[in-house]
Amino acid sequence: MENPNEDLPRTVILIGAGASVAQARHHRSNGKGGAVEPPLDFSFFQRALEEDRRDREITGNIHHLREFIKQTNQYADPFDSASPSMEQFFADVYYEVVNKRSESDFRIYVELLKLYCNLIASTTNPMMLLPAGPVDSLLATEYESARGSIAVITFNHDLVIENALYRLLEQSGNWRSLQDLYGDIQLDEVSHSSGHRFPVSSGSDVNSGVKLLKLHGSLNWVISVTGEQPLLDELFPREMSNLLLLPDRLTEELGLLYIYKREQNVGQGRDLWPFVVPPIYEKTSLVGIEILQRLWTRARKYLAGAQRLILFGYSLPEGDHLAIQLLRSGIRRRPSLESVVCINTDAHVVARICSKLECRSVEFHQDTMGYIKRRSL
Repeated sequence: MENPNEDLPRTVILIGAGASVAQARHHRSNGKGGAVEPPLDFSFFQRALEEDRRDREITGNIHHLREFIKQTNQYADPFDSASPSMEQFFADVYYEVVNKRSESDFRIYVELLKLYCNLIASTTNPMMLLPAGPVDSLLATEYESARGSIAVITFNHDLVIENALYRLLEQSGNWRSLQDLYGDIQLDEVSHSSGHRFPVSSGSDVNSGVKLLKLHGSLNWVISVTGEQPLLDELFPREMSNLLLLPDRLTEELGLLYIYKREQNVGQGRDLWPFVVPPIYEKTSLVGIEILQRLWTRARKYLAGAQRLILFGYSLPEGDHLAIQLLRSGIRRRPSLESVVCINTDAHVVARICSKLECRSVEFHQDTMGYIKRRSL
């Protein structure tokens, strides 16, 4: 249950997909092995083809997706350079499933979601455990400045932020658990034998005060399904009462392979499926699920009470009306909001944020180092 006496965070940091890209590029430029470029909307299918030769799971995803698409004669090959963007293709399939509940379209949707999750995992898992990236630097700077009173809001599904916050809070002795980080979202832990668990502090009274709101779900949040291939009603539930947590740092070796396979020591033999909102903009029916609704309500509350708002690697897409309205309702024309900071490589994003959110001004920085240096002056 939400605590009405909860202290609101002084600083809210909204982290987008561009932050994961920045983290990967930082490690690659510093010669750290394994870091590759995470996919964005416009490059998603091309990135999948690049991973095809290196990842057998992705090879299988691509093959099955193409086979199911051929059987329908309804969709163009998304891996063709002339095809729509990933977001548009996902939306085309999603609406067919929701409106017609067609089994053939649902099979395409399942394979597309598998590819989406596996590609994110294969391109972010290798660099999640590498410290000292721009995400780490930004979180450490704001944590110190706000004396720990920060909240992170994200639409990302990867675990880059979790690992960065673990490094930050563990060093200061304020790490407790993933459950504490996610707040009041009830997640029942799934135990298995990997041994790559996030450590849990022995001090029961430790409370970091930092909260992470993942508004589109997370790769380590899963649901239990009846078979290796989930049913339509399981992925499009009218109610969602039981959500599970994989408490591990997903390393390059672990990947996400066990989510799609029945294994003896994983989830007590259950078939598990990642709980993620697909990358489409009109997602009202999914966001209406109680678990996600609570997260969105809390995000709006945090935004309304924040003194500082920082957007890192988030471009505020034109078509994402729910996200735009969330930010508008939380911060527009708020005299108590001292500053809005945008860290992004694209200067056009600043003008869009000023316009959409009705901000009086936005402080713009192209990278975290430039922002941190300015912050220290």
